[in-house]
Parts: sequence; C-alpha cells; structure tokens
Amino acid sequence: MSTPHPTESDGSADGQVRRAESAEQALARHIARAARAAARAAAYGEVQVRDGTGRTAADAAGEAASSTTAGQAALLARDTAQLALGTAVNNTSGRRDAFAATAKDAARAAQDAVDGGPDGLDLVANVLADGYEALAGAALSGAGAPLPTGEEEAAIHRGEGEPYDAVYVHPEDSAGYTERTRVRQPKDGRSYCPRPFLLSEDARRASPTGELFAPGVGPHWRIAWRPLFP
Repeated sequence: MSTPHPTESDGSADGQVRRAESAEQALARHIARAARAAARAAAYGEVQVRDGTGRTAADAAGEAASSTTAGQAALLARDTAQLALGTAVNNTSGRRDAFAATAKDAARAAQDAVDGGPDGLDLVANVLADGYEALAGAALSGAGAPLPTGEEEAAIHRGEGEPYDAVYVHPEDSAGYTERTRVRQPKDGRSYCPRPFLLSEDARRASPTGELFAPGVGPHWRIAWRPLFP
C-alpha cells in the first residue's frame, strides 16, 4: 500500500524541518539505492522493463555508479527504482501484488528524494527513500526477525507467553527497542515489532521526535514497524 510522503508543510514537528547532508554522503546514498533497486529488478526475473531510451534498471544503476554529483545520482536512482517498479508490475508470480506495492512506495520515495531538496541533498527525503527501498527488498527476500507463529499468537492472546525481549507501550523507553521488542500502540490497540530501519541512527536524525515513524499512525510507520496481529 502506498503511503503519503510528507512535505515541508505536512504539519508535523519533524516534517517542517529540512536537514541537508553533505554532497558526498548523499551521492553514496543515491548510488547504493540504485544498486539495490537494480538487484530487486533482477530478482523479479522474467520481464526486464526498458525505458524510452532502452535502459533497464541495471543500466540506470550502472550510470548512477559513475555519477559525480548527488543530483545526477538522485535522478538515476529514481530512474532505477521506476524501472524496478515496472518489472515488478509485469512479474507473473503469486507474489506480484506484494512486490508491486512495495516497489511503488520505493519509486515514489526516490522521486521525493529528487524533489525534496537542492541537488538531492535533503537528509529527510534521502533517509525515507533508503527506508522504502529497504522495505521493498525485505518484501522480496523475507528478511527480518521472524514473526510469531500462530501458536505463539494464540498463547499471547491467552496470556500464556510472551516470545519477546521486552514489551512496551509506545512511546515509552524507545531507546531500548530491539527487533524483538513488542510495542503496543494505544491509539489503535495493535502491537508492532521494530524493523531494523527504526533502530538506525538515520531514523533518529530524520525524525528526532519519532513522529514520522510512530507505529500504525505515523506517515511512514510501514518502513519502521511490522504489525504483529490483525
């Protein structure tokens, strides 16, 4: 499912602050993001979508790798993500819908990274684009800490067990979260586990208050949390 990407005027405390990063760091981000999108496109297999100039995702990523400016690399990372999305849409496997949904989010975030700041240097937009690209990759590979089994879920609901390192009510003790921390969101009554992205320094820099990634309710919670139960 596509999620809204905030702008400077989205009304949240974090969203109104735009932070720039160095050209070198942004360049490295865009090149790495293009490489990940190209790898996803290759993993989808079958149809390799080409753009109007005949480029595949791998071609665009190769151009990004030789970029000398962050702005140029940002455009090529976006092109790579869009080509990966096209490949996902054309995939005929049973996983196509999940692939396409996460690839769409990744492509949109890559576009936001192009639009979000001068010369592709906007830290928040770049961190979010990295997060959505990582989510797309995780959807393909099934990476991440295992979710509870059906038996574990039933036991938890009966109050008979808790297969987590810790249990918190959001946002208490957020500094102590791990991938196996269970966090309940009182605003929707659901429980979540952090994704690796949430635990990164990038996530803390992009959203010091955590509002962008609040489980279940933040505009970008999907790149930061995995819901545990329906």
